[in-house]
Amino acid sequence: MHCSGYAARGGALVGRSLRSVLFGGVLAVLALGCTAKFPVAPETPPAGPTAQEILARSIAASGGDPYASLQDIAVRYDGTWGPVVEFLQPALTDSDYRGSSEERYLLEPDVMAQVHRGPGGEKRVWHDPGTIRVFYGGVPSADDEVLATSALVADAYGLFLVGPAWLERRGRDWQRLPDVDEEGRSYYRLLGTLRPGVGLSEEDQVVAWVDTQTGLLHRVHFTLEGYEGTRGAHVDVTFFDYRSLHGRLWPTRFIERVIAPVSAHAHLWTMEGLDVNRGLTAEDLGTGADPRWSPAAARPAGEL
Repeated sequence: MHCSGYAARGGALVGRSLRSVLFGGVLAVLALGCTAKFPVAPETPPAGPTAQEILARSIAASGGDPYASLQDIAVRYDGTWGPVVEFLQPALTDSDYRGSSEERYLLEPDVMAQVHRGPGGEKRVWHDPGTIRVFYGGVPSADDEVLATSALVADAYGLFLVGPAWLERRGRDWQRLPDVDEEGRSYYRLLGTLRPGVGLSEEDQVVAWVDTQTGLLHRVHFTLEGYEGTRGAHVDVTFFDYRSLHGRLWPTRFIERVIAPVSAHAHLWTMEGLDVNRGLTAEDLGTGADPRWSPAAARPAGEL
């Protein structure tokens, strides 16, 4: 991925607003100064286990395949945004609405429903492989930018929630990259293609970092092709503070960084509540023009 493709979209990058006129030149300079490119596979892979074997080990280390043992997950998050990414990507961060959230993931139908709350009020999102619906204060949005960014976020949070199992289902063409050391620990790195990609994209590239000792997923680094304003960009999310809950290990603190077109802190958030297997169905999460959840779905996720 080359930064120049991102710079050419300066207007989309900050939205169709006055800020793109005032600061377009600054953004172009930042993007042109970027040198970070998405990793590519070496001609000769590292010795040792295959990428598929490492991914299978990571699924086992987390507690096994959640798609086989869990029907639904209820989770609650709270977080804060970095000022640079708020400025660069107001549509994606949507920080007036995306502060805390209650989220429900139905694993086998692959449905993610989210209720975000912030100073601007409430935002509800429904996303499955064929549908994206967004409501602000109960009013549906038909804005293409809103729909694309909301689908990207909803998909990504499924990845963050069940990690290696999500990657195994969505990923193709896995290959080993050279291992890396960071802060005294060693990590396998697995390069793959997500097909379909994150949100509305046909495909994205991803690198999964897996701890060589524990087998736990440490980081995901992925492209953002599902929204015009982020094409050519890539970010990573690092997982911290794994806890044993409901028979599995779950990361409970997350840090997102923009890698290109600029290097910047993006988002810090924590898991505040979690429970599983409420017996929820898609109908519990709102249907059609009615985004409201059933009482069983609306009950807050249980305290950690």
